[in-house]
Amino acid sequence: MGAVRKLWRAMSAERPLLLVAAVLGFVAVASSVALLGTSGWLISRAAQMPPVLALSVAAVMVRFFALSRSVFRYGERLVGHDAAFRGLTGLRVAVYERLERLAPVGLARFRRGDLLARIVSDVDAALDLPLRVVLPWAQAVLVSCATVAFLAWLVPGAGLALGIALVIGLAVVPWLVNRIAAHAEAQLAPLTGWVTSDVVADLEATADLLAFNAVPQALSQVNVLDAELTRVARRQAAGLGAGVGLSTLVQGSAVVACLIAAIPAVSEGRLDPVWLAVAALLPLAAYDVVSPLTTSALALRRVRASAERLEEVLDSPLPVSEPQHPVPVPSRPGPLVCRDLRARWLDDGPWALRGMNLALEPDERVAVVGPSGSGKSTLANVLLGFLSYQGSVRLDDIELAAMEGDAVRREI
Repeated sequence: MGAVRKLWRAMSAERPLLLVAAVLGFVAVASSVALLGTSGWLISRAAQMPPVLALSVAAVMVRFFALSRSVFRYGERLVGHDAAFRGLTGLRVAVYERLERLAPVGLARFRRGDLLARIVSDVDAALDLPLRVVLPWAQAVLVSCATVAFLAWLVPGAGLALGIALVIGLAVVPWLVNRIAAHAEAQLAPLTGWVTSDVVADLEATADLLAFNAVPQALSQVNVLDAELTRVARRQAAGLGAGVGLSTLVQGSAVVACLIAAIPAVSEGRLDPVWLAVAALLPLAAYDVVSPLTTSALALRRVRASAERLEEVLDSPLPVSEPQHPVPVPSRPGPLVCRDLRARWLDDGPWALRGMNLALEPDERVAVVGPSGSGKSTLANVLLGFLSYQGSVRLDDIELAAMEGDAVRREI
């Protein structure tokens, strides 16, 4: 959960808006539950054929709850999505800035297609954290507590039965779905990245594949990954289906249990008969709030997998560390002098450049020649500040590593 917490902290600037969205969503969901309960009471009371004035208050409440449910739901969607998309923009910018700092040397540890999947799919998956995990859970818990408290005041036994059913819906069913689909959800994001990576690599190498008649082998590898991705998606769907079926079973059981608790109260005169419909309908309305949590459990697993992949990018060590107090670049740089220059692409890899000496005066031209792998590109990356080095590289008698990388690249 560490990666998910980091993702949630990254959206800290949008939490006030998310809190507003949670309140609006709670009012909308509570209005939906109250609408069903009030409608049941109104229909039951109307069946007794009382004076019309006895139904006027309930009729007004039905209209009020019906309108408020739509209005507050629209407000919750508007505010919640605005906050989520703002947070998503900040996350995407942070990932891109990190990639910019890693380029070009630090990107060698990632495949190009996999990076594309991380920037697009994994960042987009982070949108589910506030919209499909945090807000639904917050609304479900608040509405469940309010509904159980009201039903317990009306019929204590029915309130207890509904409380047990809602605890199962809030905790047991999402946990069970998570257990069933845990392995599938953990594999989904990496497999998507591998499929994207292979497709991008094959498209870039189309000419070579056609020239060497290697298209069937390339397609075969993509088909194998795609088949594995389909199998994982089916396992995920199986977990979701099991959760929906179990939720429906618990919901029906809650209705029956509430009726079993309410009917004796009506028979003994402790409860007015018109409230029997309310006791039967409130579990249906309350469980409609809880049932989407099976999807939230899968969304949390998916967000966790994507957050871990994004964490790999955001926590990747920089190939070159910027100085805390950079020395300004001279306005008119003088000579460039390298002494015993050594550099390599990996910390434990072989030296790509070793013991090089170079002196370059202003307006002087020097051709660096050599076979492939002799260190020409390595030298260029060192001089541009993209690759760390050992030895000495001085520009106008100032060490290159002591200056800001962007300032060095403006001169070299």
